[in-house]
Amino acid sequence: MRSQSDVSSSAASVVERFLADVVNGGRSESAPDLVASEPLRRRIAAFGAAFPDLNARIVRIVADDRLVAVHLIADASHSGTFQGALPTGRRWSSSCTAIYEVEDGRIVDFWLTWDLLDILEQLGIVRRAAGASA
Repeated sequence: MRSQSDVSSSAASVVERFLADVVNGGRSESAPDLVASEPLRRRIAAFGAAFPDLNARIVRIVADDRLVAVHLIADASHSGTFQGALPTGRRWSSSCTAIYEVEDGRIVDFWLTWDLLDILEQLGIVRRAAGASA
């Protein structure tokens, strides 16, 4: 499901290309063309090294001028070090909400929120205490 006409905005197009080419496609050489933010390029490279088969699917995308909000569902196999944990080979599936700021056809800033506890539990890296709620 995608938001109506907002997806046609140029800012949303940049984010969609970034997700398709860099995040899902693993084409890090495309990152500088789409991402002005060095911290985001480093985070994506580290995440990609830990989860090289990452598949992020857009559930909803909404754009307003320079800001693009995206809700994603992603899954991947743990094949590299993540959060200090060695690869487990286990798969995970979780959601992410991201807001990207786009200027002159490139992402200049970002805010990402993964359900990190859910991912770490699925990988067997952490265990929720008995009786603890989410």
